[in-house]
Amino acid sequence: MMKGILIFDNLFLPKELEQITEYRKSVKMYDFLGYYNEITSQGKEADHSFPGLRSMDLFETKSPIGDMFGRAFSRSFPFLFENGRGIEGSLYLSDRGDGVEDWIHSDPTDYTILVYLGEDNHESGTKFYPRNPCDPTDGYDVWARYKKNRCVIFTGVVPHMSAKNHVGRLTLNGFFNETKE
Repeated sequence: MMKGILIFDNLFLPKELEQITEYRKSVKMYDFLGYYNEITSQGKEADHSFPGLRSMDLFETKSPIGDMFGRAFSRSFPFLFENGRGIEGSLYLSDRGDGVEDWIHSDPTDYTILVYLGEDNHESGTKFYPRNPCDPTDGYDVWARYKKNRCVIFTGVVPHMSAKNHVGRLTLNGFFNETKE
């Protein structure tokens, strides 16, 4: 099992990145209320809130972006698919002003993936915190800077937040979990 945080540049090949930029234009984005209404109309539970705009699951909607995401991860990080793990993925677009901080949270996932898709903004990124804030030696104190086509992989239990958001901060968020039967 991987421990820690993996930062990997140039996940997508240049041609794939061009295609994602083009396909992105056709992906419908939802604010939380619109997302909640869409999910619940399908008989599903919306179990978390979020700021900004988010797409539906790129794999469920059979988006070409989901296909490229799956291929890139199979090619670069095959361990993510071990033990019958399934994947969910969506686009997230910040609509908040420059420098706005998120909140520290953990994800209920085996692994969380972030791929930065917007133009470089090294003042923005994702901050990771110690698992036990009273003991700084227990965990992490890392800041992954926002760089186009940078991929950040971490176990979902690691506390983190998007830092110094900016309008146009676009990420591809992926969540890998063991498939429950």
